[in-house]
Amino acid sequence: MTTKKIEIYLFNYILKSIIENKCDWLTTFDTEELLEFVQEIQEASEEDIPAIIHEWKESAIAIKSDLLAEAFRRGFPK
Repeated sequence: MTTKKIEIYLFNYILKSIIENKCDWLTTFDTEELLEFVQEIQEASEEDIPAIIHEWKESAIAIKSDLLAEAFRRGFPK
């Protein structure tokens, strides 16, 4: 996938997310993490991009989850 196609895909995704008010999950990550996200997208094949976005979005949801935060504080049973 060319860099231009990736940029267009990301632009369209972000624009659609803004319109649908669904991009707030991106605020979970700091600048370094967002750069990692973009790099992952750039290195991915076109068919893998939706899965990568989905994984990052799910990670953001997990990070924001009070239930998961409590589990991490207590530790998981072994």
